[in-house]
Amino acid sequence: MAVFCSQCEKPFSRQSTLNRHLREVHNLKSSVVSYDPRNSRYKNFICGEENCNSSFINCQNLREHLYEAHKIEKSSVQEMDFLSMPDFETWFKQKQKDTVTNFYLKTTLKGQIYETSYFYCNRSGKVHTQQNSPKKRSTKSQGSCKMNKFCTSQIILKRNVQTNKCSIQYFYQHYGHETEVQHVRIPKVDRESIASKLIFGVSVSNLLNTSRNAVGVEDKLNRVDPLVRKDINNIKSAYNIDISDGCRHKDDATSVHLFVSEYSKSNLNPVVYYKPQGHVCCEFNLEEKDFCIILLTQSQREVLKTFGNNIISIDGTHRLNSYNFEMTTVMVIDEFGEGFPVACMYSN
Repeated sequence: MAVFCSQCEKPFSRQSTLNRHLREVHNLKSSVVSYDPRNSRYKNFICGEENCNSSFINCQNLREHLYEAHKIEKSSVQEMDFLSMPDFETWFKQKQKDTVTNFYLKTTLKGQIYETSYFYCNRSGKVHTQQNSPKKRSTKSQGSCKMNKFCTSQIILKRNVQTNKCSIQYFYQHYGHETEVQHVRIPKVDRESIASKLIFGVSVSNLLNTSRNAVGVEDKLNRVDPLVRKDINNIKSAYNIDISDGCRHKDDATSVHLFVSEYSKSNLNPVVYYKPQGHVCCEFNLEEKDFCIILLTQSQREVLKTFGNNIISIDGTHRLNSYNFEMTTVMVIDEFGEGFPVACMYSN
């Protein structure tokens, strides 16, 4: 059983590791910690039933309490095996999309053979308010995603550090909340897609209209469907797109060049190929007036490796901006039979 730091609640598998953490991080002397769960100070898994003040040290105890004390249906568990970590990540992303939910990684315990990670529903936890902070943050219109109690849905991932094979226990029944799309994060692939469109001059109003027109096309609502201006502003901030129209510079060619230059220094550089106008290309049959840039993110690369040996689709879209450039998208078919964009090219 893990021991927890009394200052930051970080878990440790050994007392000695906790002692070193206390000395180096918090500049405190070591202290003996009880491993007895009955004496634990960290009973953060709170029961949400009326007139019940029970709390527990882990999600399993909370699930058992809800079943035994409140006669709530016992949470079902699905067990699955994956050949590699990328296989799990592909399933994980698709499962969150299909169920309109988010999970976050709370704890990872590392051993010599196995590494165990615990994922929890993002609705779990307490609402944190900075009452004494001089900078007050305005409350979100939809409220906090935290509900001051714990959801019972959980994913326990066990990875063999030598073979990279994974097995999971997926407790898929949620507790204490409904499916609310406003409390789900926009998936990384969708955020990257929106960022790339902003960088290449697609207006905010165009993005919002496209999002609203997509509502109702599929049977259920996706997180990216009810896109609002605040979402786009957050994406601008995350990807350092700081000009109101999405450009880094008033001159579009300079803006694109700055984007390529910035990411060329990054380990997550998505630019596979770049040929600006006015430059001579000896490698391919491109004229001096031609423009071409090909983007492929790390997450898209993993999906392409996994599903690119079956069906590949290529789709072109015109008139995304005033230059009438064409966006060509490469898509693969994932394990659920749905199209997944894995690369895009902007060119004239």
